[in-house]
Parts: sequence; C-alpha cells; structure tokens
Amino acid sequence: SRRRHTRSRALEHCRPEQGMEVDDVFADEMINGSNKQFLSWLELLAKYITDNKINDISWNSQFGIKKIKSTSEEMFPLMHITGAEPTIGVDHFDDRVLAHMNKHYGFEDIIWYLDNFMKNPVNIWPFMLVCSYPTETAENFDVFIERLSTMEKYKKVIGCIDLGNLCTIPVGSVLESSLPGLEMGKTRLDWYWPGNPDLTQDEKIRRRKI
Repeated sequence: SRRRHTRSRALEHCRPEQGMEVDDVFADEMINGSNKQFLSWLELLAKYITDNKINDISWNSQFGIKKIKSTSEEMFPLMHITGAEPTIGVDHFDDRVLAHMNKHYGFEDIIWYLDNFMKNPVNIWPFMLVCSYPTETAENFDVFIERLSTMEKYKKVIGCIDLGNLCTIPVGSVLESSLPGLEMGKTRLDWYWPGNPDLTQDEKIRRRKI
C-alpha cells in the first residue's frame, strides 16, 4: 500500500547519527491487519536493509497470533531480517479458555509460531499470559501449567514470560456480559462467578503465584 511504501522510504531520512537511536511507531493495523499487506511491508523493509547493508535496525509492536492456515511461512525469515522484536499476548494455553476469550487460534497455532520463531530467530519481549480467567477450571489450569513447562524449549526466543496481574473484569465489558450471574466487588479484581465456583479470590491468588 502507499502507506507502507511511505513508511519504508521514510527510513532513508531517519538514519541515526553514530551513537544515536531513532524510534518509529507503527500503527496496529499495519502489523495486525491484512496478512498480505504486512508481508508486503516486511518485503519493502527487508529490501531496504539488504540494499543498504544495515544491521542495526529493530522494531517492536504488539503482534497477534493467527491460525496456521491464514499465515504465510514467508513472514518469519522476513521478520528476522528486519529485526522484529514483537510483544505477543497469547493469553492462555488451553483451547477451551481461548475459545471463551474469542481468540481465533489454539495451542497448536501458538506452537507453530514459536517453532518458526526458533527457525528464524525472532526475540519475543514479553510473552504475555493471563492467569485465573473467569472460566478457567482446575482442569484448564492443569493444562495451562503443563504446557507452560514446555516453554523452556523456546527460551532462546522468549525473553520474558509475563503473567501480569490477576484477571480483571471492567464493568460494562463484553467479558462481564458473557458471564451470567457474575458478582462484582469494589474493584475490577474483586469478582466471583457462580459458573466456576472453585475460582475464589484465594484460589486466583494461589494460581498467580505459580
């Protein structure tokens, strides 16, 4: 697109002086919108870097996991060449929890991405997860912990795993409306859902301390 050509050409005018850094901010729709356009932008940036023999460019953005069938493997070597350092929030490892979150990917897709980031070294910082989601049962949590342990395999590309705080539920949010009978306390952290009675406040804290 014209915008992607413009942003890539703009790099020619923002090369830092020795010892200085230049930050560029990319809109979310540029990175997580159309796969075809994102691939086109990566190709433009990779060409600029290769043609100019540059080895000190990197970029960071929130980066969304998608289904394997909707992702081109061409993307991964281009992300490596262009110095991608994505922030990735996969949220959970249990497909049932991910389905309630309305995520359009599953654990199989997460692993496929990580395998490709290992083949084409791309550093992830941070790798974000959510613990004690309202529908997370003890069984879901066991799956979460089991699969979390397998992330050791990817420590060369996962710079940091971030569990964040306890899951919050903003008043009036889509999440709140999806949980019939939800009881809210004084804060977004203080909630109880009868549909998952074992997930008390104490249990949420215990799980977060893993």
